[in-house]
Amino acid sequence: MASIGSFTKQNYEQFFIAADLVDVLETGESIDLTNVDVSAIDGNLDDATAVVLQAATIALDDSPDGGTDNMVKIRVQAGVEADSPYKITFKMPTNLNNKWELDLKMKLKET
Repeated sequence: MASIGSFTKQNYEQFFIAADLVDVLETGESIDLTNVDVSAIDGNLDDATAVVLQAATIALDDSPDGGTDNMVKIRVQAGVEADSPYKITFKMPTNLNNKWELDLKMKLKET
């Protein structure tokens, strides 16, 4: 699956981001949320998952393009401009043993 691009935020801001699989899931296929992994690394390639992601908020959601529970969402938070950009990776297995990966770049800008 291709990257969905990038976004810029300030340190204070926190909000949900999502990986949408509406266009690739087969009929009857569902995301296996118990085995989904969302992680982050900073610009130095150090693990930054706990710094920029609120792991407890990971959940399935409905795509704005239709369907039910075909999107994985998680809340982003904080970050340090000097460690930017961050790469956030969604790894999403399904009940049909398909595996999807989506990368997103998060930039911090305070000035």
